[in-house]
Amino acid sequence: MEIDLPCSIEYRKEHLIHGVNMKTLNKYLIFLLTATLGIHFSIDVLFASVLNVPDDYETISEAIDNAEDNDTIMVGAGVYYDHLGQFREPDGLHIIGSPDMETIWDGQGEVFVLEPIGVEFHIENFVFREFRELCYSEGSSGSIKNCYFNNSMQTGISLYHADEGVRIEKCFFQQGLRYGVNPNGYNVIIRDCVFMSSYGIYQAGTPGLIENNLFLGNSRGLYVVRYEEDIDEFDVPDARNNIFIGCNWAVYLYGWGEGMQPVESAARHFMRFQYNLMWDNEINIWTLIEWPNEDNDFQNYWIYGESRPYPGTGLVYRDPMFVDVDNEDFHLRVGSPCIDAGDPESTDDPDGTRADIGPFYFDQREYESISIPLERGWNLISSHVNPVARNIQVLFNDLRTRGSLSVVKDDSGRFYLPEFDYNSIPYWDFHKGYAVKVNEADTLTIRGEPVAPDTPIPLARGWNTVAYFPEEEVEALEALVNIRNVLIFAKDCNGNFCYPLYEFNSMPPLRRNFGYQINVSRNIELIWNVPDDGR
Repeated sequence: MEIDLPCSIEYRKEHLIHGVNMKTLNKYLIFLLTATLGIHFSIDVLFASVLNVPDDYETISEAIDNAEDNDTIMVGAGVYYDHLGQFREPDGLHIIGSPDMETIWDGQGEVFVLEPIGVEFHIENFVFREFRELCYSEGSSGSIKNCYFNNSMQTGISLYHADEGVRIEKCFFQQGLRYGVNPNGYNVIIRDCVFMSSYGIYQAGTPGLIENNLFLGNSRGLYVVRYEEDIDEFDVPDARNNIFIGCNWAVYLYGWGEGMQPVESAARHFMRFQYNLMWDNEINIWTLIEWPNEDNDFQNYWIYGESRPYPGTGLVYRDPMFVDVDNEDFHLRVGSPCIDAGDPESTDDPDGTRADIGPFYFDQREYESISIPLERGWNLISSHVNPVARNIQVLFNDLRTRGSLSVVKDDSGRFYLPEFDYNSIPYWDFHKGYAVKVNEADTLTIRGEPVAPDTPIPLARGWNTVAYFPEEEVEALEALVNIRNVLIFAKDCNGNFCYPLYEFNSMPPLRRNFGYQINVSRNIELIWNVPDDGR
């Protein structure tokens, strides 16, 4: 008897296709190919696939049910009425919505529309609404990025025993939410987020990083809970480069246990709090310590004390200068005290400058940079740009770091003494000149917007120290012609002077980067005069 063996390639291909899942077959063939060619990849990454909703699967839940470890689910724009709840597989799953935030996930009133348990899970580019909270549970980890949490929810994100670590980045928690993020005491990184919820971050009392966020109009922006028995067991979180504005309690510290006192120094038990901006809050930082009374009556606590704000490194108490708060544009304007004022240990901003405070850094790459040489001793300087960063301590930080800066003074008698970390100069005013003393030659670099040469400079009766804007070098009497009738005296930093009453002038031509002292008989505006021939 003759036996027909199914040995042709076509036969084997046909039976493989009908007998094996195509996804498994593709992975098998790719594995054989890469092994033959000597190419080495992580098996998990190599075998990952991309599933599309709604093209491949109608719902997100269906796509998750058919996904395997490390797969990616791409979800197109639209509204998806879906509910998955708890899931323990696949591991390493990524779910990504449309980058223009037009992918809406509606949980239809469920408690947990998503609750990964014991797996790594990443999600980004979604608007969430109509369910209680997005929850990470029981050792799960992963990230939530660029997501918007609608006020139809009670809590944006909750973590229950998600002790492997979760990253929450560039998320927006709408006004009306009860809680933005509830870490429940587990390790979490929260950065570049906007919290307009009633409670911004609740129960953030153990290791983690809370960085470059905006807390706006919260009942409690950052609510930190610590228990006496946990002081030695857990490290405290870092809170840095955040903005707290318009909150009832910007930071609320609640401690339990007699060992948490004294309340004046209890903050060290709660967190490392530095390089943050506080503005227009009813209370900036509040500390409350409680423990049972002598009768152990837990219905009647002894309240040890309540504290007002305590000093912290790099804290700023000024208007952050947003572009348009009413339309939720929280980018920074030129001159914002947040620019370059973040923790110097933080990662630099994408433009290569020191970290800003807040979630939206100010891009300085399109602004002019000038260098002002400083000689050892006293210098009288000015700038022909309006600095992007106008904070005096920020402007002179490089000189301070190099150890060359001794003192900065303005014409009102205010000064900055870096040795004692004391500053009474509100900000750099580009109209003015400043006296700067350095103990060795150095260079001050300022980045900002160029100032028009004919920009008016307000002068008060008496002495003023002013900046010089024009590019041209001009003789003093000619440059000051528009205030000639009120000008009494003009001086430079080297003792040279101009006395118009006697047509006397020993000053060299006026130049950029130098400041000049001017005495006038009444209030007036100075506009630098530049002759047409450029002399």
